[in-house]
Amino acid sequence: MTTKDWIDLVNAASWPMVGLGVLIYVWRSDAIGKLIKISDSVKDLNENLVQLVEAEQKLRQTSGPILEATETMTQIQADFLSIKADVENIRDKIEQRSDRTAPDEQGPKTQLLPPPDMFTRMEHSWKLLMQALEDKFGLFDRRSVAGEAYRFAHGNRKGARLTYDLADEIARLHSSIKSYRRRYSSVGDWLDQETYDAFVGSCQAMIEQIRSA
Repeated sequence: MTTKDWIDLVNAASWPMVGLGVLIYVWRSDAIGKLIKISDSVKDLNENLVQLVEAEQKLRQTSGPILEATETMTQIQADFLSIKADVENIRDKIEQRSDRTAPDEQGPKTQLLPPPDMFTRMEHSWKLLMQALEDKFGLFDRRSVAGEAYRFAHGNRKGARLTYDLADEIARLHSSIKSYRRRYSSVGDWLDQETYDAFVGSCQAMIEQIRSA
C-alpha cells in the first residue's frame, strides 16, 4: 500500500474510534444520567413555580373577602356606637322636657350635710370629671357628654381611648346630674346621703380611670 492509502485508512478508522471513546466516556461518567437528572430538576422547578403562582392567586382571592369582613365589622362597631350616642341624646331631650319627680318611698335617713350643700359638692364632682375628660381628650361639647364619651371609646381612635364600660358609666352619671338639676327645687325631699355618696364616689372613680387611660 502506498503512503496515501495508509493515510486514508487511518482517517477512515479515526472517527469510529473517536465515537467509541465518547461512548466509553459517557458510560463511565454517567453523563446521560446526569443530563436526565438535570432535566428532571428543571421539570420539578417548573411544576413548583406553577404551584407557587396558583397559591399566590388563591391567597389574593381569599384575602379580599377577609379584608371586606374586617371593614364590615369595623363599620358595624362604629354604627353601633353612633346609634348608642343618638339614643343617649334622645333620652337627654326627653328628660329635659320632663319635670316630674319620682316619689320617695323610703323613710328619712341620716344626713351629714344639708341637701343643698350635698348638691353643691355633687356639682363640683361632676365639674372635676368634665375637666378630667377635657385634660385627656381636649375640648368637647359638654351638652352631649354621653355622645362624646362613646366617641372617645371608638375602636378606631388613636392614642388615649376610653373603655365601653367607662363610657357607659359616664353617660349614666350625665343623665343623673341632669335629673338632679331639674329637681333641685325639691332637693330636700329626695337627696339623701346614699345618693350623694354614690354619685360623688362614681365621679371620683371615673376621674381616676380617665387619668390612667
